[in-house]
Amino acid sequence: MDERFIGAAQTGDVETLYNLIQGDPFVLDKIDEVPFVDTPLHVAISASQTHFAKEIASLKLSFVVNLNQYGYSPTHLASMVGQAEIVKELITIDPKLRLLMGREKTTPLHCAAMAGHTNVINLLLDGCPQ
Repeated sequence: MDERFIGAAQTGDVETLYNLIQGDPFVLDKIDEVPFVDTPLHVAISASQTHFAKEIASLKLSFVVNLNQYGYSPTHLASMVGQAEIVKELITIDPKLRLLMGREKTTPLHCAAMAGHTNVINLLLDGCPQ
């Protein structure tokens, strides 16, 4: 992935995001073609860039289910670090993300529980079918 994309995601620079898309309208599709990679959504969540994460998730819905090279989806990462706002946004986009299995068949709920993030645990359990 282009270093400018990584930098924009890490700093939450939405303006650069749109400049990169204007320069290459297929840039998000190219990232999506690579299996098991940190997408800009993964990077933004890891850097606690909530606004950028919401923006990129709305632009490229497929990023919300992509597993990175470590076997974690964006919802797993947000659950690990206790980013309740992002978790809420992601499960609003797709409620099935609550049950998405990643590395060693862990779900976002497992990640939140292992890290002790009760606010995220409650979000994930609220409305969960199982």
